Amino acid sequence: MTAGYIWTAPNTAIGLIAGGADYLAGLATGTHPEIHIANNAFQFVNLPWGSGESALTLGNVQLYHDSNPGSFGPRYDDGSGLVQYGPHEQAHTYQYQVLGPFFLPTYFFSGGISANNPFEVSADNYAQRIGGWWP
Repeated sequence: MTAGYIWTAPNTAIGLIAGGADYLAGLATGTHPEIHIANNAFQFVNLPWGSGESALTLGNVQLYHDSNPGSFGPRYDDGSGLVQYGPHEQAHTYQYQVLGPFFLPTYFFSGGISANNPFEVSADNYAQRIGGWWP
């Protein structure tokens, strides 16, 4: 998968810039952000910008607002069970490594952040260990 890291490097660079800016804002506002390496990514945790529990993956960078990789949330398709954010976002890193700079346009063309998006459904399935990470 080394080629995948290179292929999605532009997305990862955007993630590092966004995560770094949010991290610095967290230091300035006293929210105590953290940086980890896990789930196939650099993880910026406890970030101040964002609304509610959320996570975003950009290449091999994961940004967590009011959540962390161990947090659980509902499936995108309202299916049964809860999904752990870390493995869900890890699935997106693999998807990025396959599609590289084409991931974001393909993701949004496939439905964006919605229950209809096969990238989200497969990430939920991967996190629940009931399927693979590829749609």
